[in-house]
Amino acid sequence: MPSFIFTMGSICGLVLGPRNILAMASTVLTRHYISMGLSLLVYDNILCWDKETRYIWKSDAPWAVKVSFCVSRYLALAGQIMNVIYSSPTIPDWRNTDCLRWHWLQFMLYTTAQPTMQQVELDGECLIKKRPPAAHWSIPLTFINQSVFWSLTYRKYRSAIQEGWSDNPLLQLVMRDNSAVFLGLLFSLIPCEVFIQQAIHSAIPIMICVVSIMSSRLILNIRGLRVTSEDTELIEVLTVISVPETQSHFKNETGDNGYSRTDEEQHIGSLVTYDFDDRVLHMLIERPVPAGEKNGTLLTGSISRMFS
Repeated sequence: MPSFIFTMGSICGLVLGPRNILAMASTVLTRHYISMGLSLLVYDNILCWDKETRYIWKSDAPWAVKVSFCVSRYLALAGQIMNVIYSSPTIPDWRNTDCLRWHWLQFMLYTTAQPTMQQVELDGECLIKKRPPAAHWSIPLTFINQSVFWSLTYRKYRSAIQEGWSDNPLLQLVMRDNSAVFLGLLFSLIPCEVFIQQAIHSAIPIMICVVSIMSSRLILNIRGLRVTSEDTELIEVLTVISVPETQSHFKNETGDNGYSRTDEEQHIGSLVTYDFDDRVLHMLIERPVPAGEKNGTLLTGSISRMFS
């Protein structure tokens, strides 16, 4: 309980401003943030494991999608595990050269060039004391990358509005999550750019974990939208259609279920539309071909959506 209260107080310090963060930044506080970020990543991985296996690993997703998801999900997880190991009090005090080798790997995986490593200054907890000037490019590149993702998603959403299927819950979920990723990065990168020298201990682990979770969930939702659309896209119907030349309308009659069939009914192949209790009821029927009628045809149709 004391540890939980201390962690929650640390989160409140983030909200209060950079001065309070600077006052609370310490070795113990840093370990709490790193452990909290690792716990958050592991918890989200457990929650999304069934979707991950279904939509990513057991599906026919392209290799580029699988690589993107693997980088978004497991790169941050591996980095947080190494951060916990290196910052653990049970591990002997590491020399600055050992920490520098670890940051070589981290910066090469990201966008900072290798010559910048000579400018990195580390403390006893393997945390950067001062950010190199070349590292300023990493934040704009990340923002540009997420801007491209959001613009493509918004373009797809506009196409859905024009085609009349923008009310799909999965599409709205993907648009909402992608917008959350974009706005979250926008409002987290700007403070990180301004206060990075003061808030380096607390900002970096939390931001890495949040970006990893939001990006991986975005990929899972997009894959889920694609799989669901493919499952319900086609319903093959095989029936016999009879179209007499002299028949133009059906007479009014009442069915067994209490609804009326009028001249305003639309007969398209074997799909008949009834108006019943202000709802659209689609029924699939088979009309036999009367004896001697020669204009019956065999039709295979595709129905993209059937709503009840």
